[in-house]
Amino acid sequence: MQVKEIKSKKIILLFLAVFISFGISILAYSVYADDPEYITTTVTVTSAAPTFSVEPYEQDDDTLNPSSTVTPTNVGDSVIFHATGDDPDGEQYYLAVCKENSITANNNGTPTCGGLGEWCVSTATNDETPTSCEYTAQNTDSEENIWYAFICDHSASSQCSSSSQGSGESGSPFVVNRRPVFTT
Repeated sequence: MQVKEIKSKKIILLFLAVFISFGISILAYSVYADDPEYITTTVTVTSAAPTFSVEPYEQDDDTLNPSSTVTPTNVGDSVIFHATGDDPDGEQYYLAVCKENSITANNNGTPTCGGLGEWCVSTATNDETPTSCEYTAQNTDSEENIWYAFICDHSASSQCSSSSQGSGESGSPFVVNRRPVFTT
């Protein structure tokens, strides 16, 4: 009989140890559940915004000179905008040339210029590869046309750079040589 009593006491002790361990676990959870040291956090890393590695510039497609008051772009000719983008994540990018300083990045898609719209947007281009887009000058364009260039990446969480207007003669604005209009 003593063997049976020892076995039953061992079972009771084992049951008691499991019960005490479970109780301690519940007590520890209730004590530490709201402690910031024991709260887990999740960090979501999005893509980094691209930048210009070569600042934007424009030129007339016929003369290859900057479109300026000295060498304006004739109506019917194109103004070609050039730039190179650097995306820290190595993703493809777009060159977007907008009529005002406003742009919206579109995830995995072409960016959209705000307000007055775009002059042109390039196709998706590999990181650190030069790109361009062009606009054909219209008789309805102003003589001087302000532009703002952006580099926007092509990714699931697309972002755009700050705007740049280039510099010097090849920077904003481009100049259009319009045909004269007879008024009388």
